[in-house]
Formats: sequence, C-alpha cells, structure tokens
Amino acid sequence: MLCINTVIRRQWSEREKLIYPIVELPMGITKPKLAFFRNRLMWIGFSIAAFISLMNGLNFFYPFVPSIPVTRRSYFFYDGFLSLIGSNYPGKTTIAFYPFALGIGFLMPLDVMSSTLFFFLFYRLQDALGAATGYKRLYQTEQFFGSLVGLFILLVWMGRRHLVAVLKTAFGSRNKLDDSEEPMRYRTAVLGAVFGLIMLFYFLYKGGMSPWVILIFLFLYFLLPFVITRVRAESGIYVHNFEDQSPHRMIRQLLGTRLLGSKNWTAITVSFLTHGYTAQMPHQLEALQIAKQNRIGKKPLLASILLTTVLGTLIAFWVELSMYYKIGAESGYFSSLTLGPGRSAFEWLKNSVVSSATWDGSAVSFMGIGLSLLLFVAYMRIRFIWWPFHPIGLMVAGNEEMEDLWLPIFLCWILKISILKYGGHKAYRRAVPFFLGLALGDFTLGSIWSILGIILNSSVYVYYP
Repeated sequence: MLCINTVIRRQWSEREKLIYPIVELPMGITKPKLAFFRNRLMWIGFSIAAFISLMNGLNFFYPFVPSIPVTRRSYFFYDGFLSLIGSNYPGKTTIAFYPFALGIGFLMPLDVMSSTLFFFLFYRLQDALGAATGYKRLYQTEQFFGSLVGLFILLVWMGRRHLVAVLKTAFGSRNKLDDSEEPMRYRTAVLGAVFGLIMLFYFLYKGGMSPWVILIFLFLYFLLPFVITRVRAESGIYVHNFEDQSPHRMIRQLLGTRLLGSKNWTAITVSFLTHGYTAQMPHQLEALQIAKQNRIGKKPLLASILLTTVLGTLIAFWVELSMYYKIGAESGYFSSLTLGPGRSAFEWLKNSVVSSATWDGSAVSFMGIGLSLLLFVAYMRIRFIWWPFHPIGLMVAGNEEMEDLWLPIFLCWILKISILKYGGHKAYRRAVPFFLGLALGDFTLGSIWSILGIILNSSVYVYYP
C-alpha cells in the first residue's frame, strides 16, 4: 500500500490538487507560533464539545448529572411512509449530533455534501419502494459494490498518463519524472508493489487457494483501500464500513459456492485480509501530505511508517492474546465486536461449504447497475458544468455509517451554504477554526475518558459508540 501511495501521490496531490480535509486539524495544531491555539473561535468550539463530553461522561458514572444527547438515537415509525424506510430494520431512523462529525464534516466540499445527502435519500427511497411492492431484496450491497468498481475504473482512467509515465520512469525511459521528492524512487515503488503482491499470492496459495481465485481475491481486496484513500483525500469522509463489500462476500455473489469448493472457501475465510477495512493506505497518504506541507523529510517518514507498522502489529497481537489468556475470551469481559467476527466467519464458512449455489445473476446485474450509474454521474459531471452531483457522493451514500452521519452532514451543508452566501470565502475561513475546535474538543475529552477507563478497568462514556 505504501508503494501504491508513492505511485499515485503526485497525480492526486499536485495534478488534481485534492484538498485532504482530514489533515486540516493536524496541520492547524502544528502551525508556527501556536497560531491555531490563539484563535478564540477555536476555543469556543473546543469548549462546547468538551462540555458536552464532560457532562455525558459524568452522567455515565452519576445518572443524576444531566446528559446532552449527541450520540446515535434510533427511532421507529410504524405507520406511514417512514415505516417503509430502512433496509435492515424497516421504519428505523437514526439521529446523531456528534461534535467531531460536525467539525470535520464542515470541511467537506459542498457538492460532495449535497450529492451524499441526495443519494442517501435515493437509497432510502429504494427501501420504501421495495417494502411497498413486496420486493424486499433490492441488492443495495451489490449496487454499492458496483459503484466502488466504477470509481476505481474512473480513477485509473483519469490517472492513466501519470501511471504510464511512472512505469516509463521505473524502467529506464529517457523522459523520466522527477521522483526525488517522493518517499521512495518510482522504480523501488513499482518493484516493491510487485514483490508484495507476489508474497501475498504465495501466502494465499500455500493457504489452499487456487491461483485464479487468488487473482480475483487480491483485486477485490486492493480495490477497497484504493477507493477509500481517494474518497478521504477528496472529500474528507472518515468512516468506511465496507464489510458487506469484502472479497469473500463478493466472490460468493460473483462465482457462487459450488465452483470454488471447500478448500478455497476455507482459505478465503481464514485469510486475515477478509475482515475489516481500517486499511493503512489512506492514513499513509495523509501522512505524506502533512510531510509535504510541513517540509518534513519523506524518507524519515517512510522509515517511521514501516517501523511503527511492524511494532504496532506485534504489540496488538501480544496485548490481545495476553488479555484472552488472562481474562478468558468467553468470560463476558469482551464485547461481541471483539469475538463476533471470528464466530460469524466460521458460520459463514459452514454455510458456504454446505451450500451448492451457483452465481447470483440478479446480484451481478445490480452490480452492473451501480457501476453504470456511477460512470454516468461522473460523465455528466465532466461533460456539463451545471451537473450538480458528484460520483463520490453516490458511492459513500451507501456506506452503512451514513445512518449515523446523515444529519451532521445535512447541518454542515446548511451552515456552509449560509456562511458562503452571506459572508463569502473570508467568513468561511474565519469559521473553520471553530469547527476544528469542535473536533479537537471531542477527540481530547474522548481520549481522556478512554484512558480513564483503562486506569479504572471500567466501562466509560464513548463519544462514537
């Protein structure tokens, strides 16, 4: 992933000039002469978020202390149109006012905000249509996966000239790109990416996966972090729960269970690449962007990323295993989120081995619909200036986390439009520290509660449960 980031960094950061909204906060914190911390609006935002977290944290221990409801609340409607909305739980509507979501969401581009809200409503209307007609299965997961593939195709096509130039530079062309500012030379990056893929191929092959299945599996896996990285860099969307679009689920839809056999399904299930998508790739590229803006040497940054990746992996294994053996994995101490993925993986494996289903033609068709719709939205955006929708909005609207974030994004959209309309760009720039303060206050107090929970060995208030 670090090699891939080296290859794409210049295209996205310097040629397309993506804005990287998520790095605004760390960049503000590290401004010279503590200018960020001298801003009154920042401290107002910080104080509001910190006060909310303080009250909610005290309420967790002392119920007589009033709480301020900002975390998710679910409401169910049993009559009328709203009772039809909701793919997993019909009639369910989630409300949340996370301060950090308001803080970071304010930095999102307006067209991405409006597009995300529009297509979120579009998916919810699909729920209502399916419930009203009795056709419950509208394959929204597959539509969303199709849009992921469509965005990947679009990004590769847009950066094709740069990718060709990188390959020519890596393999000795006369017209070389200057890669002296990159964390590694393009030749090193290309060869490193190829070597990494070969090692992953060998690992999966020794695990029992057929070569042709490995090729499909690796494409589906790297598709997700590549697209996630772009979405974060361009729009600032910071949540990406793509478990339903994971390789093992999509392979099952594309190929069925009968074709692969039990050996392939076992290898796919136990692979560490299958579950969870808190991928390193977007964080790596954001670190490279911070290094570029702060004139930090990229090679020391590269060394630190590699070192902390190795140390972090070893520490995580040691901490988790030692806690399981000390406390007992089945003792009830750990939440279902800790042990659930392991149980669900093997339950899924059992169903896949027992089942003899062929590929799902309807699912694949809806993948094609999602892919076509995203490419259509992208074409219209490139072709016509008046076209209001952004393809990223279509893709992220299907993210499961949007159930929690649609309201903060909606509020940020209204605030940002109002500020730009009545105050202009200067007023917007003056308002940014206030919203960064909201995020910083929420993160700071949230971290303090987490540390307190470790010290007390107790459950505490969680600002983003």
